[in-house]
Amino acid sequence: MSETILHIFSGFQLAVTDPINLLLMVAGTFLGLIVGALPGFSSPMAIVILLPITYHLKLPAISALLLMMGVYCGTKCGGSYPAVLLRTPGRLPVPVPHLTATPWHSAANRGKP
Repeated sequence: MSETILHIFSGFQLAVTDPINLLLMVAGTFLGLIVGALPGFSSPMAIVILLPITYHLKLPAISALLLMMGVYCGTKCGGSYPAVLLRTPGRLPVPVPHLTATPWHSAANRGKP
């Protein structure tokens, strides 16, 4: 049990202490926010498009996984932007953007956060 926790902490240390890994994670999140705001694009679609790019850049495995993790998390959050601002659900198979489209669009029109 303690060995497992030690391995988890060493993985977090490897991900956080290297500035390249942090930069790739932030860049992936920003890219994911942009892709997630586009209607019709989903998280798996963005990762499938990104997979050959990470292979071509010859990134280490941890860096490529952190980049893809950032894209995945960014697309999940980016799907709410068109739902709130334009009242159009971003990803239709998931019901959450449709549920956020109605109440938050009126709040955005009134200028409330």
